[in-house]
Amino acid sequence: MDIIGTMYEPVTVEGQEPVELSGWHVNTPEPVDGWEVYSVQPNAPRRIYAGHITFFYVFKDEAEFIEAATIAGLLPTLELEEA
Repeated sequence: MDIIGTMYEPVTVEGQEPVELSGWHVNTPEPVDGWEVYSVQPNAPRRIYAGHITFFYVFKDEAEFIEAATIAGLLPTLELEEA
């Protein structure tokens, strides 16, 4: 999994401030079950897996990604211990 996070439009003019793209961006080398709603097909991908098909996903924010990744079993479930 390639967790990109925030992405920006490329700066084309010297002195121009980068423009933030909406969402939290993640790429994977295999499709993730249950993430179909987050799937996107960029016209000009900026990051891909060398030698692999790349699947592109955009979440509303990092919290939505963490929830979806935990449900998909891609991140460990963290349990807080009581002090």
